[in-house]
Amino acid sequence: MAAEEADLPKYKRQKLSETDSNLLARQWIEVNLGVALTIRVLQFNTLADGECGGSSAYMSISDCTNYHKYSFQCTYEINLVSSVCLHYFIILALAHDSFIKCPTPALKWAYRGPKLIQEILRSNADICCLEEVDHFHDYFEPELSKHGYEGYFLPKCNSPCLSFPENNGSDGCALFFRSEKFKLVKRKDLTLKNVSGGLSNQVAMLAELQFTQAKKKDVKTREVSKEDRSDTDLSATSSLYIAVTHFKAKAAERKLREVQGKHLIEEVIEFSSEHAPIIITGDFNSPPVEPVYDHFHNRDAHPSLPLQSSYEIDGSEPEFTSWKIRAELESKYTIDYIWYCPESLKVKKVWGIPTSDAIGKAALPCMNYPSDHVALCTEFCVISNAKL
Repeated sequence: MAAEEADLPKYKRQKLSETDSNLLARQWIEVNLGVALTIRVLQFNTLADGECGGSSAYMSISDCTNYHKYSFQCTYEINLVSSVCLHYFIILALAHDSFIKCPTPALKWAYRGPKLIQEILRSNADICCLEEVDHFHDYFEPELSKHGYEGYFLPKCNSPCLSFPENNGSDGCALFFRSEKFKLVKRKDLTLKNVSGGLSNQVAMLAELQFTQAKKKDVKTREVSKEDRSDTDLSATSSLYIAVTHFKAKAAERKLREVQGKHLIEEVIEFSSEHAPIIITGDFNSPPVEPVYDHFHNRDAHPSLPLQSSYEIDGSEPEFTSWKIRAELESKYTIDYIWYCPESLKVKKVWGIPTSDAIGKAALPCMNYPSDHVALCTEFCVISNAKL
């Protein structure tokens, strides 16, 4: 038995095809079997091109003269040649030091972009929730639309990507769904609160998706027994609610993330219908020890919307969902989640996380994986008594 299989002996495993690309191998971990109506949801921080140095890492010395306005203002008087060299090295540091062990070619968008699409497509998700998207209009939307996805984008108010030369605009959150299975009923773009009650730079997108007639037909042929098929007869107004977000990073911002989490849950409760399927995804930048994680778990804090993390199996989250090595430190932790309401949804299976050995000592991103975050994907069963 492979090492990764030995780590999770309780669950049935299904190998994905490894012939489609040279991406890290993934496997599905079965949790519950034999329930009819299923929804597969992907959560993926795609690593913004503007922040990983994939574009700016390849400029020439002469190009740097055009980028002085993006860099620090030096308080010392230095000659023009020294100034150009200073800006050049600052830009290279910004481009390379974020992922000091990642091969430079693996950071180029021309290499990472197709791999991101491959990872999304091989998940076969019905709904895709993405963060750090700064190529929505010129890449993600046109590429995913070829495969039947409809997409929406919400940029950050003041994206850090705008501080980098040759940026592609603000990064933000994106929501894609299969147009043959869902249609958008309503959407709310939300700027999350800060600790003083004002608005932060972080955003969330909330959406109500209605099951289409095509979806109703599809679910009756997807691993459904004769006994289960009566539960798949959906009304014309059958809907689910989905939210995608990206909380503030940095260890010192724990309090801000707690405020953002409380605000998001309040908004989701107000936006959604009682007892309907509800899913909240995102890069929360919060390991399980943080207060915001406890708040999501605390049913007493929001009794009308109990939440559970889909990757919390046998009481534990994965060892990591993000692993990166920067100049100043190595970070290996779980900070990405797919939260769901257990009163209306049940986890059928989750997409297994690649092992540390499979990834390698250089961590993420790497030649075999295009982001510093691993994509999460959960297949949910809709509980038959849920209000659809």
